[in-house]
Amino acid sequence: MDKNKEEYLILLFAFVVLAVTYFFVDPSILGFIVYENQTVEQIDTFNYNSSLIEFGEDIRLKATIENFTWVESNISFYAVNAGYYNPDDKVNKVKEVDGYLAIDEDEIFNIAFDQELENNDILTLLIKSGSPTNIYLCGATTECGSSEYGSIYYNGTDDQWLNISLINLNSPKNIFGLDIEEDIKVYYISSTRTNLSHAYINYNDELNKIQQIGEGYLAINKDKIFDIGFDNALKNGDIINLYLKNSDASPIHLCNPSISCEPPGYGLVDFDGNEGWVNIVLSELSSPMKMFYLDPVSIKIDYINASHTEETTLANQTVAYNPAYLETFDFEPENLSHWNNLAWDHTLNDQNIVYMYSTDGGSIWINLTSNSLLGINSSKIRFKILLETNGTETPILYSLILNYTALFDVDEIVGGNETSEGNETSLPVETPPSSAAPSGGGGSGGSSQTTFAEEGEATLVETDETEEEEKSLELVNPILSSEKENKPIDGAAVKETEEGGDAGVFGYFILVFVILILFLIYFFCFKRRRSKRSTKKK
Repeated sequence: MDKNKEEYLILLFAFVVLAVTYFFVDPSILGFIVYENQTVEQIDTFNYNSSLIEFGEDIRLKATIENFTWVESNISFYAVNAGYYNPDDKVNKVKEVDGYLAIDEDEIFNIAFDQELENNDILTLLIKSGSPTNIYLCGATTECGSSEYGSIYYNGTDDQWLNISLINLNSPKNIFGLDIEEDIKVYYISSTRTNLSHAYINYNDELNKIQQIGEGYLAINKDKIFDIGFDNALKNGDIINLYLKNSDASPIHLCNPSISCEPPGYGLVDFDGNEGWVNIVLSELSSPMKMFYLDPVSIKIDYINASHTEETTLANQTVAYNPAYLETFDFEPENLSHWNNLAWDHTLNDQNIVYMYSTDGGSIWINLTSNSLLGINSSKIRFKILLETNGTETPILYSLILNYTALFDVDEIVGGNETSEGNETSLPVETPPSSAAPSGGGGSGGSSQTTFAEEGEATLVETDETEEEEKSLELVNPILSSEKENKPIDGAAVKETEEGGDAGVFGYFILVFVILILFLIYFFCFKRRRSKRSTKKK
């Protein structure tokens, strides 16, 4: 065979071997392979004062609530408007039908019975003569001018029997006043329940002696009736005030008008005989009353009035807030590349929240002027959140999320769980759940980079666009721990041979070996040709 052809065949064979090696042996990247991943850490563990901060579905200042109650007293004074003293008892004139009693239209006429009468009892009158008139049944020693407890019309006929049915009684009574519009002559008075016991008429009006201090006085004795009345009806707890002149010591008690009673009646006080004020507190009243019988032993009365105290219970509640802070524990993640940001979601309510960080365990605190943590060169970090208030409102913190980036070895992540499809092996990943980004501070968002590098050389192989994991802060029953979620990027992959990394190294060895053989063949052939040419020249 021709020597030139032999050399060409050797070169062609070497080329074919090189081509087969290139197309059928898949090289593999050598060296330490890493990937970079953004990590989202929800912060739900704090050190805080539970008496100042309320930790529930959100974080807010705890209200200090104080309740106050007090009683306001408003005293009203009622003037005395009646002072009827020492009436005549004419019961014998109207208890039997053998005489009569003439009653003038402007005269006080009280009738009393042995027992108390009730609603629907009948009061019977025999009128001898007189002008036609309405007859009203009223409270004792009063002129009602209307049907207070009942009424009847007398038409002026002689010897007319009239029946009045009792109505509107709040409680049983045994004394009433008859109020007439015209003069009449009464022969007889009785009731269906009991007998008539008294018929008082011709009262002495002594009102002018007890209306002002220093304008005279009225001497009252035990055997004389003295009825006093007021503009307003008095209740239990109201007070009848007496200004008395010097006299003998005497107990004083109150009864129904014109009816004597045993003490204490509706109120009792002991007068020591010295000039001054005496106060009788009303009690045991079954219903409000305007008229009373003042029953002493012997006293001198200069002035009388009554007082009513209206007590109102008022309440007020004060709600106050005090500034307070929360502090996290140190975050010191493994394989940290750098800190990204602190994302928060809050409502200020015209108050303020100050976010601070510390890299020395809380000795020195630095205010965060933005949510970015880039540029903080430390492997650990903790945070303090100061809730400020004007005392009447509280800011509210809904969530707090820490974002940082960490580096991991691909071999550690893949482990023995690699799956092959053709010549491409994908890393097993867990895709983070997607949620709405928190408002307020915001997050870093966006893309994460997966970087594969040959030893001594940084080569960007693949970039995946993923959603950053963001979770709302679960602020319920905090415990002294924090949860991390470090997850690789979805879709990161690396090409390898089916035999793995060892097959790739063997392929490179074969390629280098073939190149070396070709170099030796070429060198041998070239040297041989030069040797032949040198021999021919000689």
